[in-house]
Amino acid sequence: NITCIKEFQLRIFNRWGELIFEATERSQIIYPNGGWDGTNLYNGKKMEVGVYVWLLEAQTVKGVKIGPVSGNVTLIR
Repeated sequence: NITCIKEFQLRIFNRWGELIFEATERSQIIYPNGGWDGTNLYNGKKMEVGVYVWLLEAQTVKGVKIGPVSGNVTLIR
């Protein structure tokens, strides 16, 4: 349940390890107003179709640390 999360950091990296997306607020990740749209957050360019790595670190309202947890997401157009 996302309401149990006090703070978090979600990052997405390209294949060279460059940070292309970062979110620390719920509004940045909750659909339909948030989420990664396949563009580079820092220069606005559309990213190539491919696999991207995500990394999540969080802390609950009770102070329990979560992560780092990682995985991948495939961008298709």
